[in-house]
Amino acid sequence: MVKIRSQSGWINISYQAYMKEFIKALTAAGITDKHPPHDCRHTFATLLNNAGANPVSVKLCFYVTSR
Repeated sequence: MVKIRSQSGWINISYQAYMKEFIKALTAAGITDKHPPHDCRHTFATLLNNAGANPVSVKLCFYVTSR
């Protein structure tokens, strides 16, 4: 199950339903290559890093904690 935010609040959907919607969103954006959702996370982090974002702020965006 995947927890997502909808207009009515947080809901749980199956991974298959999530991927179906994710692929529809990629298609609507004109992206025809296959990409897993995790690629978006990598792209966002890379764009933040390349723009000179504060590394601590980037970590907070991804809920990364030090061990």
